[in-house]
Amino acid sequence: DPVENSTDGGTYEMWQLGIGPNNADWKVSLLELATTLQGDQTQLCGAFSSVFGPMGSAVLIWRHQNLDSAPRLQDKLFKSSEGQQFLSNVMTRQSKILAPTPFSPWK
Repeated sequence: DPVENSTDGGTYEMWQLGIGPNNADWKVSLLELATTLQGDQTQLCGAFSSVFGPMGSAVLIWRHQNLDSAPRLQDKLFKSSEGQQFLSNVMTRQSKILAPTPFSPWK
């Protein structure tokens, strides 16, 4: 099953965040937070922010060694003081587990 185990044993997760208007330094805060959340089982693959459209939008793509590490990452986010502080500025948040297509360069 590609969601459970891609060709190299990883699973990808996408976070979509809508950041509130009163946080001018949100990009720096987001990257600092992502750095503290990474671990042996989870690495940040990409961080993107909107250029057109809603300006307070960000997407993070995480690579998990296995599907079980995705809930642990979110738990770490909610329990850390850095995560709680950052989340106080987040207006919307979605999380999706992604399965690479057969032609994807990310396996």
